Amino acid sequence: MSEPVDPSEHDVSRRALVVGLGSAVIVGPACASPPTPAVERQGVPPAHADAATPPTADAATFDGDAQPTPACDETKENPEGPFYSAGAPWRDTLLDAGMAGTLLTIRGHIRGVGLGCEPIQNASLDVWQADSVGRYDRRGFVLRGRIATKSDGSYELRTIVPGYYLDGGKYRPSHIHVKVTAPGYITLVTQLYFKDDPYSAADALFLPELEIALQQDALGKVGAFDFVLRTT
Repeated sequence: MSEPVDPSEHDVSRRALVVGLGSAVIVGPACASPPTPAVERQGVPPAHADAATPPTADAATFDGDAQPTPACDETKENPEGPFYSAGAPWRDTLLDAGMAGTLLTIRGHIRGVGLGCEPIQNASLDVWQADSVGRYDRRGFVLRGRIATKSDGSYELRTIVPGYYLDGGKYRPSHIHVKVTAPGYITLVTQLYFKDDPYSAADALFLPELEIALQQDALGKVGAFDFVLRTT
């Protein structure tokens, strides 16, 4: 994970630096560390084009080993934070060509606690995160996207490991924001964290139930997480 940078996620007025990334503008913390190397994999594809509607569920191709939260309990909530933007494009790859950072793939399923933890087809994951040095895109959809689950309820997110930044006087652990929706279920807003992050223990929002254990593969970091939704 990248070196921490400094401003608070909850204090937008402190974000004075405007950094261009392609055609997007990112408003975020001033970078307190050396430039981060380009994404650690060759041939990174550009982000998918925007789509007005989600993709149609296709045949199942996922064979990961994600497990539901313990005893199929509904996934814990976590604050949305100030940087959510509605209308992100439908895409499972958040990477743009030349983007800096360490590749990260997260796989799993969306399940319904009211269906005996059965997977939910065409559920939606709305995802947003900071870049490798802790900056959020505030004018476009860099590192933002929506994913529709497949016919077996599975999803796959391809992105980068988010960077650190200060929240008040403490660094927030690396995390990814997620908003999960499905007809007949209560919308889940939460954050995903990563095991062994040095800033998790002191973070006021961190919950161990939202932690993902990451492994290294040939392309980058890989983890798994199942979301369990509560019926309306």
